[in-house]
Amino acid sequence: MKIYDISQEVLNCAVYPGDPAPYQEKLVSMEEGEIYNLSALYMCNHNGTHVDAPLHFINDGKTIDKLNLEACIG
Repeated sequence: MKIYDISQEVLNCAVYPGDPAPYQEKLVSMEEGEIYNLSALYMCNHNGTHVDAPLHFINDGKTIDKLNLEACIG
């Protein structure tokens, strides 16, 4: 079976109206004389390409780690 990657890039994808837009903050920079680069990523859990767990809509629904990922192919 051929699998197509339809993932969206996190920092540039569209967001649901009312959700915060994702952004990256540079915390430490080699350009500023540090010995490493470090950044933080801020975003809503419901951002970009993702699978909604049943728990998102059902009070006692399964969490994402309990889903069989084979159900997401096809």
